[in-house]
Amino acid sequence: MTRPKASEIINLLRPNPDLQRSPGDQIPQGQREPDIGDKDRLSEHLRKTFRECIHQREDYGFQEKQAYNEKSYYGIKDEFFSNFPWPNASNFLEPITPTFVDVAVTQIQGAMFKNMMRTVNVSGFGKEDKPYAPLVAHVLNWENAVENELYDVQGANIFRIVKNGTGFLKTWLDVGDEFKIKHASIPLHLVYKPIRGNGCQRDKTPYYHQLIPMDENDWKFRQGLKIKGKNVYENLDMIAPGFEPAESLMAEEMRLLQNQITGMDVEGMESKDLRYMVETPMTYYPPKKLKAVEIIVWWSPRHGLIHRIIELDREFEQKIRSMADYWIYASDGFAYQRSMPEILRDIQEKASYTGKQTTDAADIAINAPAYISKQSDFGKSSFLRVPTGMYEVEKGTEITIEHRDISAIMERERHLDKLWDKAKIRSGFTDIFLGMEGERRTTLGGDQIRLNKAENRFQHILNTLNIGWRRTSEIQYELTNRHIPRKKLIQVLGSSDYTNTNQLFPQNQGQERGMGLDRKFNYALAGKSQIEQDKEDFDSMAMTGEILQSPFGQIKAVAYKALKKRAAVRGFDEFEVIVPRPAEADIFAIEEVFQRIESGEIEVHPSPLTDNVTAEYYIFRVNAFMRTDRFSEYTKIQQAVLDRYVRRLDGIRKMMIMADAENQAKTDPDMAMALDMLA
Repeated sequence: MTRPKASEIINLLRPNPDLQRSPGDQIPQGQREPDIGDKDRLSEHLRKTFRECIHQREDYGFQEKQAYNEKSYYGIKDEFFSNFPWPNASNFLEPITPTFVDVAVTQIQGAMFKNMMRTVNVSGFGKEDKPYAPLVAHVLNWENAVENELYDVQGANIFRIVKNGTGFLKTWLDVGDEFKIKHASIPLHLVYKPIRGNGCQRDKTPYYHQLIPMDENDWKFRQGLKIKGKNVYENLDMIAPGFEPAESLMAEEMRLLQNQITGMDVEGMESKDLRYMVETPMTYYPPKKLKAVEIIVWWSPRHGLIHRIIELDREFEQKIRSMADYWIYASDGFAYQRSMPEILRDIQEKASYTGKQTTDAADIAINAPAYISKQSDFGKSSFLRVPTGMYEVEKGTEITIEHRDISAIMERERHLDKLWDKAKIRSGFTDIFLGMEGERRTTLGGDQIRLNKAENRFQHILNTLNIGWRRTSEIQYELTNRHIPRKKLIQVLGSSDYTNTNQLFPQNQGQERGMGLDRKFNYALAGKSQIEQDKEDFDSMAMTGEILQSPFGQIKAVAYKALKKRAAVRGFDEFEVIVPRPAEADIFAIEEVFQRIESGEIEVHPSPLTDNVTAEYYIFRVNAFMRTDRFSEYTKIQQAVLDRYVRRLDGIRKMMIMADAENQAKTDPDMAMALDMLA
């Protein structure tokens, strides 16, 4: 068995994900280089903005805040209290902060990934967007559960959100011919941005800088990357090992903390091997030009040398950057949000000091000192008191044992419990989330009220987290919509989720990649707490039960859809295998027909099973619709599609009438004979 390398030993001993150093760069894939004029001017602009971000962090007290986060979570003791009020005094930190951080991470991640195949909800902005929302949701959920390691990535990201205040999740298309979306949680200390305003997109900040740490293999891999025989990066050999932006004296304290946490000189080991590059998405105004360009620059923080510049696709109207920031405790107007250790700081420090006072006082009370008169011949150096011990003393010897009032100790213990209760109120995670049993004297109604209040607080935390999740989903959708192979998309969706390929690809039908959707969607976190999930499942089961018992439940299409919904609630995935889809389920409602046409679908056909009454009603609705302002906004193609739908529907209606007449005629013997002769 070979001995592990030093770098591997370091990775095994890391208890803190924030200490990880791994590349998370978006490697260019042949995009064009824009005309930005003087590159030296751009280089100076990059270095200037980078220095400004460093100075703004220092003024904000960023390093001090992060140092406290590390100390409070990992239980780093203040050595002063180990020798106060006497040497080797009690100095045990009350574990309020690490307990609540771990509980928050577990509860949030459990709510987000309660169902791995349902992590994001998608809804359309307008009526024309709604038919495609379930298809987009199916694709994104499949990618999150099967294609990438989002569960692990979000786990690290949630931990950083809770412990550090802000988490950065990056989403990009992996390099190579195979379509694969990658996610990475970027450590907070590797992302630099202006201190005012949250968000990473163009409307939130003009730029942000991401440090890219590269070990020897990563560095050589990027040196060898070529596209059409040309190097992807220029002058990578100029990047020397070692770089860490020194913000203040607190940077040295952070390094000492990291060494104390891991037990090794991690920074010293890494500074010998790692090379740093910076990836900077930014809105840049070239010299003597009034129109900005959206570019991504890869450059060296040591000397400002630019290694690669690309411009986001001019035809890509959104021009979405690859980074999204997350938080749960907002800091109004600042880029770096409040962490749980920060909001619990006064409670944590008071609890640790209260616990120390209680322990010190208990030590004195348990081991009370004894005072012996100077004239006594009692062997003070040779006798040690033990419980129930009996000792011989000279006549007239006076021994006084100090007595302590333990009421203050008991009061301090009760005060410590109150501090835990304050932490529950402050953080939003009550004893329900901590797995603790409530007070026995509470009633059922009181428990329900406490449950609802706790649920409201936790839902607010999920809603705040959803701001970052929505941004990540938008990035993922845009990459999927433009680059996913059509063959793979059809395999992911399955034939039961659409009627024809034109429904999936209303535009750009000749292309091999991309969905071709020109639609707008809203994304939301599908995960929820168990209490809310139980309530939603109960309402769904009750509503579908009422539908099945109503006259509508006698319709095959309605019964099939209601039963499919009930199977989804119960997690029964074999429903479509056991229950065949009835043909009646393919009959669209007339409003759905309008929405499909407005969505861009050009092949909308009526079902041949449409009965005569339904066909006549649909024709009446379409004729009335053609007199509305909504129809007047249709394009000529959309009007032609609707007109063709009506003509085909009228053809089905006439065929139904002829079939009925033929069936009635066969009941008359003379007419049947005449029909046979005619045949």
